[in-house]
Amino acid sequence: MNSEHEKLDLDLMQLEPILRVVDEILASLQRETSWNEGARDLSDYWAGVGFVACQRYLVAVTARAGVKRKQALDAGPKLHGGSTMVSIINAAANAWKHESEWREELQRALNDGKEEPQNRRRDQALDALDGALGEYEWEYKLANALYALCGEIAFSPLKSRLTGWRDTLFADQPA
Repeated sequence: MNSEHEKLDLDLMQLEPILRVVDEILASLQRETSWNEGARDLSDYWAGVGFVACQRYLVAVTARAGVKRKQALDAGPKLHGGSTMVSIINAAANAWKHESEWREELQRALNDGKEEPQNRRRDQALDALDGALGEYEWEYKLANALYALCGEIAFSPLKSRLTGWRDTLFADQPA
């Protein structure tokens, strides 16, 4: 990647303040003396917000690099479970955005006496998250996916990993 792309990463400049706010909220929730179900639910919610902001960055960089979505999601090191960091971010964002829809779709099918409807995107997102979570609790899958990626429930460690991924995408492009 040339330094011009790095200097002009306006998408990263837009992402950083969002992730700072999300990290402040997550830290506040973790400091609560009663790290109860409500605080964990809110942490999962805010982790979802952070993942969607990161997903927007992934989409913007992918478009700027001129690569296909699959190529971009397959770029970078693989984590435990065989998924890349960016594919886990993408899966977590999709899970947060569509979870209610998927749950309602399943409930309608069950109420109508039908089998679970096929949904490739849902299955891909949940499979990627499942592989990333490993031993972590599924109920709080987004906060736990963040912990699996960063070793803490915070997005700040992702910045250098996202820029490394970005640099890899641009380095693979012809000059």
